[in-house]
Order: sequence, then structure tokens, then C-alpha cells
Amino acid sequence: MIKPLDKNVLVKKMESKTITGIYMPQSNTNLYEVIRVGKNVTEVKNENVVIIDITKAKEVTYNSVVFFLVSEENILGVVED
Repeated sequence: MIKPLDKNVLVKKMESKTITGIYMPQSNTNLYEVIRVGKNVTEVKNENVVIIDITKAKEVTYNSVVFFLVSEENILGVVED
């Protein structure tokens, strides 16, 4: 797994489950799930749902899964229930 450094956050596009049970990326949403955080990240935690500035994120493919590395300062908000 990818370990983000310093104030970086590893996120993945939110997925939705289809009627047949297949997980599909939500292409019409800007919501991302936090997978891992760097040691100096203070505002978000693993499994938070966040909105990011995608233009400042770095796309990374690892084991055929697309992730994004983004600095904590480029996370625009945390979705709260």
C-alpha cells in the first residue's frame, strides 16, 4: 500500500454498488474516501469522505486501483453526517 508522507493524504474516488453487486466509481461526484494520511495531517482521518481540489491531486495507480495523492491544504471540506 502507498504511505503518504508529511501532510499528504491518499484518497480514492467514492464507489457505489450496482443492483447486481458490482462496485462502480461514482463518475458524477467529487467525493473521495480517505485511505491513509501522512503523519503531520491534522484535519482528516482514515475513512473520512472529503471534497478535494482535483487539479492539485496526483493520480497514482497501484495494483490496478486508481488513487490520488493530495496535500491536506488542497482538501476543501469533510462531509459530515
